[in-house]
Amino acid sequence: MQVYEGIVKDRVVLLPEGVHLDEGLRVEVRIPEAGQETPEELYNKRLVEAGLLQEIRRPSRPWTDQDRTPIKVKGKPLSEQIMEERR
Repeated sequence: MQVYEGIVKDRVVLLPEGVHLDEGLRVEVRIPEAGQETPEELYNKRLVEAGLLQEIRRPSRPWTDQDRTPIKVKGKPLSEQIMEERR
């Protein structure tokens, strides 16, 4: 399951740039009650309490495919190297 966070503007949910949903796709919108923590927030809070995280950081903006720039590497493609190592 993919999860996207959007913002409501003029009673329409606006998704991050680059997110495209198929026409007719059924979606679910969950609105947390005021002051209620989401399951993700509770999980992260427990990780901090357990000492597994020092702090919880939020991205300044959602990631898009435009943020990922392929790099050139010498030698065999990485996918081939991984397959060879697993044999």
